[in-house]
Amino acid sequence: TYAKKGEARTALNAELDRIGLGASYVAPITLRELAHRFLAQYVAAPQTVTYARRRLVRPLVALGDAQAGDVTPESLQRLLAGIPGKAWRHDILRTLRMVYRFGTENRLVVTNPTLVVKVPKPVRGERILPLTLAAVDLVAHGCGAGAPLLVFMVASGALTAEAPPSLPPP
Repeated sequence: TYAKKGEARTALNAELDRIGLGASYVAPITLRELAHRFLAQYVAAPQTVTYARRRLVRPLVALGDAQAGDVTPESLQRLLAGIPGKAWRHDILRTLRMVYRFGTENRLVVTNPTLVVKVPKPVRGERILPLTLAAVDLVAHGCGAGAPLLVFMVASGALTAEAPPSLPPP
C-alpha cells in the first residue's frame, strides 16, 4: 500500500514499464550503488580492495548519484581530464571499467561507457632506468669481486630477484 495516490501511480507505471520491456528491463541503479555492489563481491587481497575503493572516491563524488546507465563517456572523460597525474587517471579508469563490466555481466546496466574513454598510458617504474651506465660502473667499482656480476645483471636487464642471495666476500 502507498500513502499517497501519486506514489501508487508512480509504482504502477514503473511496474507496467517493466512488464512491457520484458526480459530487456533493467532496474534503475546509481553509480554509487553499482560501485558498492561491485566492491561487496570483489574477491582480491585486502590491499587491492582498499586501492579500488580509493580509486572510486572521485568518480563517486562527481557522478555517484547519477543513474549508472545515464553516465556518458563524455562525462567520464571530463572527470578524468580534471584529475592530475597520468597514472592516477589510468588506474581510476581501470577500476571504473571493472565496475561497469560487473554491471553489464550481471545485467545491472545495459552499456559500458568506459570502453570508449581514453586516457594516456602511464610510464611505469619498470621502464625508468634508475642509474646510467656510468653510475653503474661507479657502483661496480665499489663491489670488489661482485662487480662483473653487477655489470652483467644491469646490462642483461636481470631483475633484482634473479640476483644470487649473496656474493663472495672481496
